[in-house]
Amino acid sequence: MKTLSCHIRNANLNRYGNILPYDRRRVVLSRKVGGDCDYVNASWIRGFGGSRFIASQGPMEHTCPHFWQMVFENRVHLVVMLTKLKERKPSENPGDMYTM
Repeated sequence: MKTLSCHIRNANLNRYGNILPYDRRRVVLSRKVGGDCDYVNASWIRGFGGSRFIASQGPMEHTCPHFWQMVFENRVHLVVMLTKLKERKPSENPGDMYTM
């Protein structure tokens, strides 16, 4: 069964095609970006003591509005980046850097 993250209209919103959120755990944007899209590649994770976290791929230039909308809608107080600033293989994504 295909998930929403695999849907053709959302394919370009995933940084990597093999790292996708499950439908039942994905973060759903309350205001649709671009008129019809409530998708962002991010998942809710349960933490210790009932706390909840969001795990997300680093935003690409065209998904930054989705990422920041998710941050604001969910009142995220802290964003932690666990990767290097530049992609390991820049030839795959020329000039692709995380822009914040």
